[in-house]
Amino acid sequence: MKEIDIQNLGQREQTLLELSFRPGQSEKRVRNILWSALLVLAGLLLFSRYGSGLGTITGFALVVVVVSAIEKITYAREILTYKSLVRALTHRLEEVQGIELTPSGGHPAARSRLAARRDGAHS
Repeated sequence: MKEIDIQNLGQREQTLLELSFRPGQSEKRVRNILWSALLVLAGLLLFSRYGSGLGTITGFALVVVVVSAIEKITYAREILTYKSLVRALTHRLEEVQGIELTPSGGHPAARSRLAARRDGAHS
């Protein structure tokens, strides 16, 4: 990729592109999720063993829900950014190859399937 190609990406896309080449990013996320799950399990065991009140358990459950929601929202935002990055890279590749750009909402493989059907019909 040329520097101009990277500059044409949005800031979040640039960051995600940079992070995708760093080893250990996925492992770090999985590790954080496992730690979160272990802490929830440990908290539930402590609450059940020492008989905490309903208010304490409710508060703990609310914290768990908030942390889980934040994790899911963060993950969903990254997936959407990855999709945006893939689309931007696909458009750049189409420009370099000199082929028709995939329209917004289109799918580049649809053009290939259509061409394959046409070639098959002509055979």
